[in-house]
Amino acid sequence: MNIQSSIGTNVLANRSFQRAASTWGAEFHDNITVFLDFGFVTLDQRTVSSASYVRDSFTYSEFRNAIGNDVTTADDTKMFNGLSEGPSFSIYTNQTSEAPGTNFELGYLDNNGGPNNTTVTLTTANAKALGLRDSHSSTVDGVINFNSLYEWDFDPSDGIEANHLDFFGTALHEIGHTLGFSSGVDELDNNGGGQFSDDELSFVNSLDFLRFSTESEAAGADLDWTADERDKYFSIDGGLTNAAGVASAWSKGVNYGDGEQASHWALEGGLGIMDPTTDFGVGNELSNIDLTALDVIGYDRIFSAVPEPGSLLGWLALGFCFRRHRRVTA
Repeated sequence: MNIQSSIGTNVLANRSFQRAASTWGAEFHDNITVFLDFGFVTLDQRTVSSASYVRDSFTYSEFRNAIGNDVTTADDTKMFNGLSEGPSFSIYTNQTSEAPGTNFELGYLDNNGGPNNTTVTLTTANAKALGLRDSHSSTVDGVINFNSLYEWDFDPSDGIEANHLDFFGTALHEIGHTLGFSSGVDELDNNGGGQFSDDELSFVNSLDFLRFSTESEAAGADLDWTADERDKYFSIDGGLTNAAGVASAWSKGVNYGDGEQASHWALEGGLGIMDPTTDFGVGNELSNIDLTALDVIGYDRIFSAVPEPGSLLGWLALGFCFRRHRRVTA
């Protein structure tokens, strides 16, 4: 995987960003080119950085077939076998006009084959990895901004300087979002409270097929797509097993969940680079579970042996926040 980025005026930042891009690229051998722009802008004081990226929509059948054609690891096989057959999938959701409860907070099984049961959204980079988009299309796949209000340490090799933020680790985090570490639950969370019917919220992402709960499993749903405070675990085999070993692997939503964007690992889990916060003087690194998540949604890990036998939706922005002592949420 080759990640190309714009050349900024800050030489140290450019070198560090390229190292972050190369770090992701070295983990996967997909024959694709991902094009990213980055720069420094003034953001909210609580926001370290942000990533915006274009998404494509595909039918569930197109997505499932692409996952099946992309199997290169044992984990990929688990992912494919865990996807339901047929043209649609079922979800356990809430916050829609159909949701029960006084404030639309109660979960329910949605399996009526509507648009949100038959559509999957992918970042353009993820679509490239799955062969659903021109693998070397030069259209920009994402734009990453770093907050110019803060001092940045561009070289983590000797530790992160006090009162500085880790530029390299932050770049790793935001690049991860552009590659596909994104949850459509953020769309639900931003548009909840019964404002829309479930068919109007057809934003299930590839990563959402790794999101489960005790309640979604009891309901027989193919994934948990709720915005609330219940635990959501990480599974790569259709919810059969908890791959992270923690009760709550996923953040749950800014408005109706735990205060963090759902497109992250849970704050308390300490699972990897895709945690929602960072801090001054702290370095951030990729973990195996970060790589596993991207592997099973379409990227090909280098170290693993091969096992045996759209329409444009627009831009989505995600923010990386920081914690002082504990945290400050977005």
